Amino acid sequence: MKKIGIEELKAKISYEEFYDVFVKQDKSYKEIMEFYKISKNNFYKLCHEYNINKNDLNTIVLDINLIKKLYIYENRTLNEIIKKLDISLSCLTRFLKKNNIRKPGKLKAKRAKETYKNKTGYDNPSQNPEIKNKKQETCLKNTGYKTPLECPDILNKMHVDYYNKTGYKIPAQNPAIAKKMSNTYYNKTGYTNPIQNPKTLEKILISKKIHGTTKTSKPEEYIYRLLIIKFPQTQRQYKSDLYPFACDFYIPECDLYIEYQGHLGHGKEPFDQNNQKHIEILNEWKERAKIRESKLKKRSQYTDYINVWTHRDPLKRRTAKENNLNWLEFFNLNQFLEWYKTQSGTLLLEYKSSIK
Repeated sequence: MKKIGIEELKAKISYEEFYDVFVKQDKSYKEIMEFYKISKNNFYKLCHEYNINKNDLNTIVLDINLIKKLYIYENRTLNEIIKKLDISLSCLTRFLKKNNIRKPGKLKAKRAKETYKNKTGYDNPSQNPEIKNKKQETCLKNTGYKTPLECPDILNKMHVDYYNKTGYKIPAQNPAIAKKMSNTYYNKTGYTNPIQNPKTLEKILISKKIHGTTKTSKPEEYIYRLLIIKFPQTQRQYKSDLYPFACDFYIPECDLYIEYQGHLGHGKEPFDQNNQKHIEILNEWKERAKIRESKLKKRSQYTDYINVWTHRDPLKRRTAKENNLNWLEFFNLNQFLEWYKTQSGTLLLEYKSSIK
């Protein structure tokens, strides 16, 4: 192949044409040599003359600010960008690598979720019935169980491995993980844990009613039997828009909410932060919770007692007061019976409410 001068080469192949086939169409130098019938030396002459180098694309047309805008800020895919800019995939990937442009993991996950949902209608493969069934079939074939967590051997191995690494059986028992989970949940819902969330409590209550696992104490059963004698329409575990908690008893005849606080976790009276005796009880519960959680490596019932007595019960009282509800609470059977004796049929006689 004879040598061609640079002017003759430029006349034969213009800058726009050379840029189009070499960069946009991403043709190899061999394809270009064969198509234009030029030597390898002539090819490099054109690259030098037109200042085009695939390994140094920031000297060409691509604008780094534009690429960052499309790839990161607008979170577009590589295919969307190459179609918009009319360049090859390899051209774009080389540019990203050369300029160290990387998309954050959260953006990748968000985009992957959007792409998968557009294709299948599901946020992720685990929600796809076909994928779920296939995973269950595979797991059932390999282990005899539908899911890995149902297999005692796998579950035990997970606990042992995690315990060897951290000293806790499961992540939820790890204070650092538990705190992180609590912060994440608070940022999403405004509550530190699911049990404080009215929506979660409603789901739990519905599930318990469906499965018949709504547990009540013997005193509550006794109270209910007495109430339906005078108030046949009495409802249990009642919730309303004005009182979004599972109230122990609700009497429609007189629109009365009744909470029975007979369990130790409610204290023997409403919590008062200015009451020294209450503070002593609270500190004792905190100490017991700390000791038990340290030994058993799991949440202590005293932690729940503290939450109920100092947070949840006061919240119920405030809600009842703010919504001007007929609301009573009793801390023992004697208190209830004292009130009950004052009631006649559907007539609600005056009784001093415990709302403060």
